[in-house]
Amino acid sequence: MLIPILQKTEALIRKIKIRLQRSSSNQFNEVERWYRDDPHNLKRTDFDFLTSDSIVFDLGGYEGEWASNIYARYNCNVHVFEPVSLYADIIKKRFSRNNKITVYALGLAGSDSEATITIDKFSSRLTENGNSSMATEKIQLRSFNDFIREKGIEKIDLLKINIEGAEFPLLEKLAETGTLTKIKSLLIQFHDFAENAIQRRKSIQEALSKTHTKLFDYEFVWECWIIK
Repeated sequence: MLIPILQKTEALIRKIKIRLQRSSSNQFNEVERWYRDDPHNLKRTDFDFLTSDSIVFDLGGYEGEWASNIYARYNCNVHVFEPVSLYADIIKKRFSRNNKITVYALGLAGSDSEATITIDKFSSRLTENGNSSMATEKIQLRSFNDFIREKGIEKIDLLKINIEGAEFPLLEKLAETGTLTKIKSLLIQFHDFAENAIQRRKSIQEALSKTHTKLFDYEFVWECWIIK
């Protein structure tokens, strides 16, 4: 008799913990709202202004699923940036016969540099001084502004950013240099573990609001902006 009672008690405690987490964690609530509003996972590829001539940048390609979905829907030109060699190789093989999807084994940033990144599936992130209990890899970061200048890209129709905290210095640089005006729409996932994340996100949003209009906002989940 005692074991079933203990099992029921443990199950009840787990349910209470989940309810407390939901009520106290705004991000948890935002994730639930995101999936409730988009049960079929279409919102991240719903950009009907895109055409077969559009240029799309995918920063944080992982295994190429989002790039595949956006290409399938609009037949657009997609540039995928994935600095982890393992995942970059996967994406390159995935699109080896597709000349409209180009894969770069590097990350775009505010300036050129070398960095260390953890290898953690879709949660790989930069780590300072290589301090991590996980496997790491040295990667190359390329200046966003230098890259588009060298490629002769004057306009980006859609910039998707999911780069595990590195979005802050990148977007701050794009705002500082006026590059945001060259980007028609931005799909951004901000990460709250970055230093001073709440205030920096607010400052970036203020900069974006000068040139863009917010289409949707799920705090520290996904948000989207389109040029005015």
